[in-house]
Order: sequence, then structure tokens, then C-alpha cells
Amino acid sequence: MTTAAPTLVFNARDAKMRFGQLLDAAMNSPVAVTRNNRHVAYIISKRDFDAMAARVAALEARLAEAEADHAAFELALRANAESVASLLPVQEVALHY
Repeated sequence: MTTAAPTLVFNARDAKMRFGQLLDAAMNSPVAVTRNNRHVAYIISKRDFDAMAARVAALEARLAEAEADHAAFELALRANAESVASLLPVQEVALHY
């Protein structure tokens, strides 16, 4: 997967007129498309897109795993706190008004 900044920049008019060149350039690295001197789009190869999609899927799986681990930890922590609390002596507190 390519992670470098775009090496080519096309303005929208040139991108339309030279679309074949834009696609060829995108096979090697992302290509920026500008409108009114502002970046409005990036064109990337299918290979780079597939690599990014796979990376996102892997990160989502790791996040789900971490969330499940965190939930299990929270449950164990609560259960431990309750068992510790049950071992402590109960003190009666007299309220004086």
C-alpha cells in the first residue's frame, strides 16, 4: 500500500481532459484533484484501496477484541469488588440529630 503524499496534482478541468493519464499515474501513487486551488479528491489504485480496506477491517477486528476484553475486565472488576466488600465487617452507624 502506498502511503506517500500525492506526487501528481490535477486540477478538475485537467483531470477531466486527461483522465487516462490520471488513471495511469494513480497506479503508482495517489493523485490529488483540485478545484479552486483546494484538494477535493484523491484517486488511488484498486491495489491501494484493497490494502486500505483490509487494514481497516483488521483494525476493526482488533477494536472489537479490545472492547470485549474491556467488558470482561469490567465484569471481573465488579465481581471482585463485590466479593471484597462482602468480607468487610458491617458497621452500624448511629445517626444523632
